[in-house]
Order: sequence, then C-alpha cells, then structure tokens
Amino acid sequence: PENVNTHINLARLIQHENYDKIMQSMEVLLENQDLLDEERITLYTSLGKSFNDFCDYEMAYKYTSKGNDLRKCLSPYDINGRKSDIREILDVFTNTRLNQYQDSGYPDCKSVFITGMPRSGKTVVENILALHPLITAGGESADFTHACNGTLKEETRATYPEGVRDADSELFKAVGIEYERRLKERFRKATIITNTLPFTSDYIGMIRMCLPDAKVILCRRNARDNCLEMFRKSFTRGHLYSFDPDVLREYFLLQTDIMNQWLKRLPEFIHVVQFEEFIQNPKDEIRALLEFCDLPWNDACLDIASLPSPEQVVGVWRNYEEYLKPLFDKLDS
Repeated sequence: PENVNTHINLARLIQHENYDKIMQSMEVLLENQDLLDEERITLYTSLGKSFNDFCDYEMAYKYTSKGNDLRKCLSPYDINGRKSDIREILDVFTNTRLNQYQDSGYPDCKSVFITGMPRSGKTVVENILALHPLITAGGESADFTHACNGTLKEETRATYPEGVRDADSELFKAVGIEYERRLKERFRKATIITNTLPFTSDYIGMIRMCLPDAKVILCRRNARDNCLEMFRKSFTRGHLYSFDPDVLREYFLLQTDIMNQWLKRLPEFIHVVQFEEFIQNPKDEIRALLEFCDLPWNDACLDIASLPSPEQVVGVWRNYEEYLKPLFDKLDS
C-alpha cells in the first residue's frame, strides 16, 4: 500500500532484523515525486531507524542524513542568534544581581526543574522521581516561562531577560505566585511537581530569584552519545539545531557553557546527574537525588526495571564514528 503513515508507524513499532518488505516498500515510496517534504523526511528517518535496528550503520547514517539535510534546508537554524541570547542572559544575571535578590521570591512553591539537552536522561530522572509519593510528573510545561514573561511585560513593559533589569523583589515574588497558580490549575492535589521543559537552562537565574525553594537538576550525558542521539532523533518540532552536525556541535557547546556558568554562580542550587553513572549505579544516584530534593527515602523509587541497560546507551557513538568523526572530534576539542 502507498499509505506513508502506515509504513512509518510499522517501522517505529517493529524491531527490524533484516532488510524486510516494509523497508523495501518505504524505498519504493521515496521514488514518488509527489511526496510532501514532511513525508519524505519521515520516510528517510524511519529507514535510518530501521537499518540501525540490525546494525547496518552505513545505511542508517545515509538515510538519517538525507532526512536531516532536507529538514535543515526547509528550516535553517540561527546559531548566532542563540549566541546573542545567551550573552544577554548571562549579562543580566550577574553575581551581584543574584546575591542582591537571594532572599527574594515566593518560597511556598516547591517545584523540581529537570534541565539538560534532549536525550540526556531527563525523562529517565523524571520517571524515577515520579515513583515517589510526594512527586508528580509535570512533563514539558511552559508554566514558568509564561508566568515570567507575562509578569515582566505587565510590570516593566519588557520581556525576558531585559525586563529583569528593572525588576524588584515584589516582581520576583509575583512571578512565583503566578507560577504556583498555573500549577494548581492543572495539578490540584499534587505536592511537588516536576518540569522538564527543554529551555529551562535559560531561566535558572530567574527560577532562583522567584522560587528560592525550587530544585534544579541538570542531566548530562557523554557528548558524543548525546549528540548522536539528537542527530538520529530527527525531531518533528523544535531543536532545529540538531539536523546539521556543525550547528549541533556549536549548540551543544553553547549549552554546556551556559550551564557551567550557572553552576559557578549558583552551585548549591543545581544537582548534576551524569546519565552513565545514574544507570550504572542507580541506588546511590537515586538516594543522592532524593536527598537533594529534601525528600525522604522511599523504596518505590527503586523500581528501576524501565532503566535502559548500559550496553544499550553507553558508547553507541562508536557505531557511527566513521560517518560523524568531524562532529565527534570537534566536540572533544
């Protein structure tokens, strides 16, 4: 059948053991000149995943790259704009400002923000935390960014981060109160709610000044494995930096730099989870995580059957070293 979505869904559901009829049909579909760009991209991506299933990494890379090349032509990413954004954020949240408002904000709202690059283990950490009876998984929520920008615009007539320059303790408290109001609309009975919004890294300083009792968890993963997984993922929305290896490298290093700055400026506010250590030594890592979140130990958090095995996720970059060597070498440098 010529239904593209049917083939795509099958490719995602099946663990392919060889070059089967589904894959052959997808390659035939790619010969159709009337395919929409999105259909073509998704077929390329699905074939990349399928060849990866049975370790044909050359073909997997070939198709994944074709999909990513088409995507980056349709939606180029402005890496220079990202550099400018980060400079502005760090210029606003100086040590002086952070120290000046260290006692500000709304302390009654306890929330856990889990940040890090995509595919760095954020969902794994959130799922483990959500096993605790006092934690509710909030997923990728924009509640804080909306509370922040809405309050800043109303009070200073500027948005984030520029509006922070004219903000005071009352405004930071107002942001915290608005954030809690938004949470309670969605989670009426929850005690502590997690948030895994990808761009939380831009708001760490603001979170500290608005929600002093919040917790921030930074998930990190081996740079090569992390960038490979993002390159192979072919995100359907957002993360436009991930389709070009050169841009992906620059973006990854920019994110590393901004988080290193937050760690220097707010060392007690952020707990780092190294993905490889978390899955190899889960009990100790989970205990440290709960202690950081001021949560009592609960045996339910040791239900780790869903954790991937180290063999599945550690060192997978080696399978693609021949094809992505320039990306990997530049990450190291």
